[in-house]
Amino acid sequence: MIRTSIVALVILLLSFPAVAQTQPLTAASELQLGVEAYNKIHFEEAINHLEKAIELDPNLLNASLYLSAARGAREMQLGVEADKNIHYEEA
Repeated sequence: MIRTSIVALVILLLSFPAVAQTQPLTAASELQLGVEAYNKIHFEEAINHLEKAIELDPNLLNASLYLSAARGAREMQLGVEADKNIHYEEA
């Protein structure tokens, strides 16, 4: 009985750091998340991840390129939404 309790306690203690430990986000992981959000047409989310990627690694060229594209796409998307609203108001 005591041996089982000790084994269970050791397993619990060994597993605790793995549960409590979180992976720090890297510039590459933020870039990947940004690209995935961009491809799903979630431009605000993409912009947030890409800005973080650039903050972590200012020399990450792909993050800068995707960030520019995401900002442009967001503006176009907002413009289309505004045009729809104007069109509906005129009708």
